[in-house]
Amino acid sequence: MASTALRTALVVPAMLLTAALAPTAHAAEPPTSSAPAVDAEPTFPGDPRFPVCGNDYVCVWEKVGGGGARYDQKDHHTNQNVCYNVIGKGKLPNPARAVSNQTNKRVWFYEGTGCNPKTNNFYLNPHYYSENAGNLSIRSFLIPAGR
Repeated sequence: MASTALRTALVVPAMLLTAALAPTAHAAEPPTSSAPAVDAEPTFPGDPRFPVCGNDYVCVWEKVGGGGARYDQKDHHTNQNVCYNVIGKGKLPNPARAVSNQTNKRVWFYEGTGCNPKTNNFYLNPHYYSENAGNLSIRSFLIPAGR
């Protein structure tokens, strides 16, 4: 009985930690009313105007212009929309102020956590970046389902 209690005491916290660190899947569609970032510009290989963000990645930076801490997330081409919060362990210490979308999808960026469509948001078309994150402090982004 003691071994079962010990096993439960160790497994349950590990399961909770795994669930807390996992990305949040959303079945809902991205908002249709958001606008593109007004300062968004297309990127091209070797573009010297902005830090490099790998192909098929969304990258966010803590400071305007791509400075400070950085968090990169690969598009895993799932069959669900996936929301990523940008603040936390292994991510940014503060909201993102510069963003890059190097996926083949339109990606939505939100001021609120959990990709809350009730917070200010904007999107970037594929292979675009915004040096000042649409003048918002980004706390989450949504990569839509599919290839």
